[in-house]
Amino acid sequence: MRKNPNSIQKYFQDNQLIISTKTACSSDIGISKSVYSITESEERAKSSVRISLSYKTKRSEIEYLLKVIDKLMGDYDEID
Repeated sequence: MRKNPNSIQKYFQDNQLIISTKTACSSDIGISKSVYSITESEERAKSSVRISLSYKTKRSEIEYLLKVIDKLMGDYDEID
């Protein structure tokens, strides 16, 4: 069962991480054209989230992100 991307976004925000529910160049209306072109799945294009990293991202920040993702997977059934 796919989750509401806004609920996933809030989960990350509650853990002091900011993610996006759209690709960098998409509008707020409709599906992510980039995700759709890769997956050919409208459902995935509506429910994807984007996590961005840069060369300035520290190892400790990536380790924290992975811990939050692991925690998210444990709490997955409780999220919308």
